[in-house]
Amino acid sequence: MISTHRRGQILFLLITILLLATLFRPWVHGIDGTGHFSWLRSAVLDGDLDTANEYGHFDALESEWVDPFGSTIVGYHANPYPIGAALLWAPAFLVAHLLAPVLGYTADGYSPPYIRAISLSSVLLGLAGLLLLYDVARRWASPAAATWAIIAVWLSSPLLFYQFAHPSMSHAVDVFINSLVLWWWSRHDERMVRWWLVLGLLIGFAGCVRPQNMLLGLVPGLWLVASLVRDRRVRPWLTPLYALGLGALLGFAPQALVWWRVFGSPFVDVQAIAYNRPQTFDVFRPHLLEVLFSSNRGLFVWSPLLLLCTLAWPALWRYDRRAGLFLLVNAVAQTYLIASWTIWWGGAAFGARLLLGLVPFWALSLAAGFEWLRRRGFRHWALAGAAGVFATWNGLLLAQYAFGLVPRHGPADLTAMVKNQWDVLERIGTLLR
Repeated sequence: MISTHRRGQILFLLITILLLATLFRPWVHGIDGTGHFSWLRSAVLDGDLDTANEYGHFDALESEWVDPFGSTIVGYHANPYPIGAALLWAPAFLVAHLLAPVLGYTADGYSPPYIRAISLSSVLLGLAGLLLLYDVARRWASPAAATWAIIAVWLSSPLLFYQFAHPSMSHAVDVFINSLVLWWWSRHDERMVRWWLVLGLLIGFAGCVRPQNMLLGLVPGLWLVASLVRDRRVRPWLTPLYALGLGALLGFAPQALVWWRVFGSPFVDVQAIAYNRPQTFDVFRPHLLEVLFSSNRGLFVWSPLLLLCTLAWPALWRYDRRAGLFLLVNAVAQTYLIASWTIWWGGAAFGARLLLGLVPFWALSLAAGFEWLRRRGFRHWALAGAAGVFATWNGLLLAQYAFGLVPRHGPADLTAMVKNQWDVLERIGTLLR
């Protein structure tokens, strides 16, 4: 007899297999995918960190972009993308490197086995992140509430697109590392110095995936500082604070070393150096309303379920205050940071991709909301039905994106977007005949 806990995990796996069969597209596409992949291919095949030839290779294949990056002061190609995704793809890439000649492919770092390997890695890392969130939610929620809430966020957010259709970008990897940090934080053992060290390592490495993830250190750092101020005994809190800081530095060290080698400094504003037209931040004039409600990739406009997830946060606070505080502070900080950026909409994108690191916040908030409803008589099939409605909406919107019915750049016509949700069903039906 399979336990209800295992049934949830099996359902995650079955959905992944179904999506692999229908949506999976293993490719390196766009300038972001090129930037992340180039670090790995250059280090393994060329033995250096100069990604000029990798950019040249993909630039020749693409018609949508031209390499906008020049050279750094040390003569390397100015690749501004972080290295964390490449590091997590490395095991699969190395296996592909060994198998490529056996399978009859050229061992050049570009042939199909390499691309399929890193693309599948993104899929599996995204799945691992969701399973970590399921483990956290199961501590206070029923299997049904945890399962359907996480599936709803998964299939009703841009994660679906970036995990399967654009796996060479870092967003699925970002969901994994954010979920791993939260999972470790929820296993709190504050009296163990090594626990704080590991937490720091994870936060530092999360910064290697996307530098904005260093904001994950806000709550742990402030937690320790507040304890230090409140407690007359300094030593019990000072040592964990040192461990957290040391771990963060060690975790971020690979990125700092790469920057040092490529840009000539371990801590640089890579975008100001790399781009012909540097992107900047203005924290005094954030585009908060636009990030949340604009038709130009606004979070709640493109993914309406996430508004309900955000409104469900008080339920999370009720069931798990530690995780609730951690996630809320990170969500507010991340949203404010992205809203302060010149290109807060994320360029050509399906939905608010720059905020996908907040999947743990949405998933656990909704799980708490579903648990609150379950305890008041809602059946699990009602929760599954709610998940299905929003997942269907997101799937149809994804089809619009694929058919070109919704613009890939700039604001969308909301009236046309809603109307096209019905029109796209006809197109899908025509294709299936």
